[in-house]
Amino acid sequence: MPARPSLSNLAMELYGCDAARFSPQYIRKFLHDLPPEIGMRRVGKPFVYKPPGSEEIIQGFVVLRESHACIYAWPEREFAYVHILSCKSFDKNKASKSISERFHAKKYRRITR
Repeated sequence: MPARPSLSNLAMELYGCDAARFSPQYIRKFLHDLPPEIGMRRVGKPFVYKPPGSEEIIQGFVVLRESHACIYAWPEREFAYVHILSCKSFDKNKASKSISERFHAKKYRRITR
C-alpha cells in the first residue's frame, strides 16, 4: 500500500462574527486574499454559493495549487466554519488570527491535524 501523503489541516469554528462580513462579495474577497497570506496559490477564482430561497447559509470554496480552502457561514447565527487542507505546511497560528480578525469573531475554536 502506498504511503499516505503529508497533509496540513486547519478547521475553525468562528462564533459571534459580524454578520455583515458574510455577504457573498466579502466571502469571495476573503477566499481571494487568504491564499497568498498563508503562502499558497489559487487555481482559478473563488466560488461562492447562496442556495436560492435560503437565508441561512452561504458557502465558498477556492481550489489551491496545494489543495483547497472553504467556508460555510450562517449570518443569522453569527457563525462560520472555515477549512484549509494543504499538502504544504503553513502557519496555522497566522491563518487562525487572520481569519478570526477578518470576520470579527468574538471567539473561535481551532481544530487541526
